[in-house]
Amino acid sequence: ILVKTYLQSTALVEILGNKFGTRFVWGTGGDQGPALDGLSKMFYNPAGYNFLPYKHNHTKDGSYAFTSFFIPAYTFVAANGYVDDRGVTNTAKAKKFYLDQREALLANPKEHLIACAEFCFTPDDALALEGDNQFNTVLLSEQLANIKLHKLGPHIDVGQLEYNFTNNQHTEEAIDSVRFVSNYWIMLRIVCLRKTVRIMTLSWIF
Repeated sequence: ILVKTYLQSTALVEILGNKFGTRFVWGTGGDQGPALDGLSKMFYNPAGYNFLPYKHNHTKDGSYAFTSFFIPAYTFVAANGYVDDRGVTNTAKAKKFYLDQREALLANPKEHLIACAEFCFTPDDALALEGDNQFNTVLLSEQLANIKLHKLGPHIDVGQLEYNFTNNQHTEEAIDSVRFVSNYWIMLRIVCLRKTVRIMTLSWIF
């Protein structure tokens, strides 16, 4: 609905390339529902939808990106001790404030996800509940809780791929099938290698 409405409204603010009006598309972290389907598509492609691009590094890995405008929650906390007499927020202290709130909800993955979306650090946080999100964010949040709280994670299987080739022709086009073969000894060698490296590192320190 959102993308279709936005594209169709072009004629209301533009005639033959001449602009005489401005459209605004906005929202807050945690917005959800079918009416928002396509929001992330528009947010991450400002040039494609004729938005004013915004360069920032409020991303998961800290790299810079051009998106639509975004303000992290920790840039302002209206509480004593977080804002100085100039009105400038201590962002490191404010970020810890929200991180403590998130950590307290880790045992409740769905509530943790909502809190992260409402008080977002990155656009990914803000859009986590958006209608066309391709991942099951609740399950991902549950997995995060298991890793952080209970030190549990999915089993990692180590092995190799075995290919079957038609007429024994070892080319990409001749691949008939492929299967994964677990290899316990590869895993054992990896574990031993890690222990050896750790022992060597400790020996070097002492």
